Amino acid sequence: MVGGSRNPVPVIDQLSWNLSPGPAFSSLPAGMETSLLSDSDIFRLTVRRFVVSKGIEQSSYSFSPVLWRQLGELGVLGLGTPAGGGGVVEIASAMEELGSGGFVGPLVEGFIATHALDGDSESAHLVDGGTASVTWDRSILPWGRTADVVLFVDHLDHAWTCRCESMEAIDTLGRDEWARGSVECLRDLGTKHAAIAVGDIAVSGYVLGAANRMLQLASEYARDRRQFGKSIGEFQAVSHPLARCLAKLHSARQLLARCVTLWDQGTSHDCSIAARSKLLSTAVAKETSHAALQVHGAMGFVEGTLLTHLARRVHHVSLLGAPQRRSVRVALSSIIDRSRTDDTP
Repeated sequence: MVGGSRNPVPVIDQLSWNLSPGPAFSSLPAGMETSLLSDSDIFRLTVRRFVVSKGIEQSSYSFSPVLWRQLGELGVLGLGTPAGGGGVVEIASAMEELGSGGFVGPLVEGFIATHALDGDSESAHLVDGGTASVTWDRSILPWGRTADVVLFVDHLDHAWTCRCESMEAIDTLGRDEWARGSVECLRDLGTKHAAIAVGDIAVSGYVLGAANRMLQLASEYARDRRQFGKSIGEFQAVSHPLARCLAKLHSARQLLARCVTLWDQGTSHDCSIAARSKLLSTAVAKETSHAALQVHGAMGFVEGTLLTHLARRVHHVSLLGAPQRRSVRVALSSIIDRSRTDDTP
């Protein structure tokens, strides 16, 4: 029984209700789309239709230049910039939808680069479908061999454009095309706290979307898989870890929603909220991936399945953007600063 309900409902059924996708765009009454939905909702559904129509969930789980260009034509790559419009609400929404399908591409790097370059010609090229690499380590570069724009960022969020040399490919479990080599700093872009925060928001949205999809897959499997004459979802050892992950996902999504809302309203550009959102979202997503794999048992480790791909993507994307030590430092510094100014005894 959950919440003292007089008619107990199995936890796994309640999970299915909570995790069911929103109404499809095509299911809305004709002529009612724009009157019922905000621009952000319509854009989210547009990205969702892109993920479904392109068969991203059934793809080979590798980078597709064709899909990347189509994503640029859709307007996703320029979100939050003067050329692309929208704001971080749309970035978080788009990343949630792309994360649910396990989309592979330099998304986080692209959002950081377009915001760090402040609308110059290189930024415009990225908006049109170019690729970017952003590194905090001069020797390891995500998408380093194919990137059109490369940025190096130091521990104080100071950024430079760079030129890559002696690139050697690195295989990754997340299917991203990383490289090992060296970079030469060229143009000083200054301190880019806001651009790094946008990257934190992008990471948070992606891993939460992927985690929610894994929870859907796990709850469906637990509902349909039968053992000892009943659904395995009726066993508390199976359903309760999933319910716990659902509650944590809701909390992480609420923090992300507060972050992007304050940011777009201009109420606060506090980068520490974005850092805290990334820390919480990545931790919850990793816990959810573990729980989902455990529910599937040996089936959770079969190669080529969406669940396996999403689990790898969660762990991989969690490494992108600012290093964890930077996120912890920024998050704690804000808490310490507030404690120093708090007059409460």
